[in-house]
Amino acid sequence: MRAALHRWLPDRRRATSFALALAVELALLVILAIFGPRVTVTPEAKRPDTFTLIPPDDSASTEPDRAKKADNSPKPKSASAPPAPLPPDVAPPPKTPTPPLPLPGVTPLNLGNFDISKIKGSGQGDAAGDGEDSKLAYGPGLGPGGMPLYRAEWYREPTNAEINGYVKNMPQGGGWAMIACKTVANYHVENCQSIGESPLGSGLGRDMRLAAWQFLVRPPRRGGKPLVGSWVSIRIDFHVTVAKRPSGPRMPFADGPKVEPEDPADAEAQ
Repeated sequence: MRAALHRWLPDRRRATSFALALAVELALLVILAIFGPRVTVTPEAKRPDTFTLIPPDDSASTEPDRAKKADNSPKPKSASAPPAPLPPDVAPPPKTPTPPLPLPGVTPLNLGNFDISKIKGSGQGDAAGDGEDSKLAYGPGLGPGGMPLYRAEWYREPTNAEINGYVKNMPQGGGWAMIACKTVANYHVENCQSIGESPLGSGLGRDMRLAAWQFLVRPPRRGGKPLVGSWVSIRIDFHVTVAKRPSGPRMPFADGPKVEPEDPADAEAQ
């Protein structure tokens, strides 16, 4: 009997421990069910099976229709402008003939308004300088200081004594001198300058410049009026002759100047 008791006791202990373990697990499940987090599952919303049709906006649809109608509407024909009147035929202007090129040392003359009836004879001039206009020697603006240079016209030609007193060295073959002077009152000249001589370096231009205080020259004229204060060119030619003497060698001497108010262009050519 003791052996049976000893067998039964372990089985009882096992059953008791099993029951306690089961009770503990159940208690844990109850506690978790009561105090544990609750998970709520929301059902998925079902899509509606019905559809709602919204009528289109009339204002939005009419605007493109109106635009199309406006594009398709016939455009009014613009009134064509009348053609501009043609300008009247204008005759081309007459061609102006090209003037010939001026030659050096030649002053062109404008004879368009020239009246030949107003020409005075050479004998109509008086001491005041009336008569034909003076001629330019070099042209306008070619005198000293850019002034016009006129050809000289003697009021009284100088004598040989007045000229020879200033000639220091007469060349063997003669020569010439040209000076430019400014006319002043009483037919005198001043501010003379040498503008040419031959032979070069002979000093004849310098000699005549010193002797010019004795020269009496008419002032240039324009329109019959004397132009006192204008510049004139004076040329004096020298010629040397050999005189024969009874004894001794022949000695050259000046035969006196030949005073000619010539064109300076001729002097340059010589």
